[in-house]
Amino acid sequence: MNITATDETSGINTCEYTIDSAGYFLLTKSGDTYSALPSIYNGPHTVSFRCTDNAGRQATLSSIILFTVDTAAPTISAINSPTAYANYSSSSVSLSITASDGTGSGINVCQYSDNGGAYVSLSGTGPYTATPAFSEGFHILSFRCTDNAGLNSAISSVSFRVDTAAPTISAINSPTAYANYSSSSVSLSITASDGTGSGINVCQYSDNGELMFL
Repeated sequence: MNITATDETSGINTCEYTIDSAGYFLLTKSGDTYSALPSIYNGPHTVSFRCTDNAGRQATLSSIILFTVDTAAPTISAINSPTAYANYSSSSVSLSITASDGTGSGINVCQYSDNGGAYVSLSGTGPYTATPAFSEGFHILSFRCTDNAGLNSAISSVSFRVDTAAPTISAINSPTAYANYSSSSVSLSITASDGTGSGINVCQYSDNGELMFL
């Protein structure tokens, strides 16, 4: 902290400061500039200054200045959504995180990055949210928050998959269409895939309207 002060008559004797009205401390003189570099704990504070000339006259107390010391980065306490390793059937996936900056300067912005791409801002003041559209496939989201002092939180990550495309049956290998079988046991076989989706969970067949599992 520093101030500029002058006294055209007898000259300035001392300049002092007080933080949170906890007593006055001398500032160091360098020309017309008076400065100090005190150690101040995290949180909101007030500071005011006064100067005394060599005739003992004291300047009017300066305006009280409000400021905040913030040496601690914000923290992300929870990724509320998406659920880790979940499969989503819609490309629009809700994102939500909970974060705070304790007694610091307050969170300025929270952001997310998809698969290492550019960071995009979330909205809100807690929880911080967005509902972007994602491409088909696997995604790794990275979240970070920055406070008003420019400090970044640690990165928090979550992975999930978007699968909007249904699986496809590419071939019925057996039975052969319109074939006649002399045995009651008939082999059934199909070829199916889910591409880049979440993977096939189950394949089934229906015999005369009765659904059965393969």
